[in-house]
Amino acid sequence: IPTTYYYPSGPIGDVFRELTDSYRLDTVALIGLGTGSLLAYARPDSTMHVYEIDPAVIRIAREPAFFRYIADAQRDPTVKIGAPNLPGDGRLDIAKAQDAFYRLIVIDAFTSDAVPIHLITSQAVDTYLRTLKPDGIIAFHVSSRYFDLVPVIAALAKKHNLQIRVGNDARDPTPQEFAEGKKSSLWVILARSNEALGSLKQSTLWENRVPRASDPLWTDDFANPM
Repeated sequence: IPTTYYYPSGPIGDVFRELTDSYRLDTVALIGLGTGSLLAYARPDSTMHVYEIDPAVIRIAREPAFFRYIADAQRDPTVKIGAPNLPGDGRLDIAKAQDAFYRLIVIDAFTSDAVPIHLITSQAVDTYLRTLKPDGIIAFHVSSRYFDLVPVIAALAKKHNLQIRVGNDARDPTPQEFAEGKKSSLWVILARSNEALGSLKQSTLWENRVPRASDPLWTDDFANPM
């Protein structure tokens, strides 16, 4: 069971459930490995590419004495877990992917006190969209004690003419969820169309966020990884 921010009843669990139910969980990119929790959502014939810059994170996540998400996912021989260039910068490496290859791109490299700005600029979204299938979804994990990144992503949605939904799972966990390690989380998803969102567009967990004139658009003028 993926725990903490990735619990099945949370926003990202909703996204993986929609893609699984609609037979779209075929190709996934994960920018940010963490403990590997999201690999628990892999299904037979899934291809999941992991992009992670920190060698220490990779080493710890691969150690079965600490975490078993990678090892458990690899028990199914039909599940392909790739590391195109590990370790490496997620944005630079995903730029090398084929056009329209991924059905889901998860950007999960933000922490409460550090934001890799180059992963959330207009030019970064250009790269994600090039590698995303027409009915794909981009998911940003933006839980933070210090930064409100929802307006930044709303500006990106407006700039690129994308649908946006915000999943704020702030309710208290049930006793079972608490025992299994669930934590509240905040996610934002982007898609080219309402159809690509599938059942998520009717879900009570996801709110439409109308872009505002005050939403700041981040660009590579201030955070260029090249």
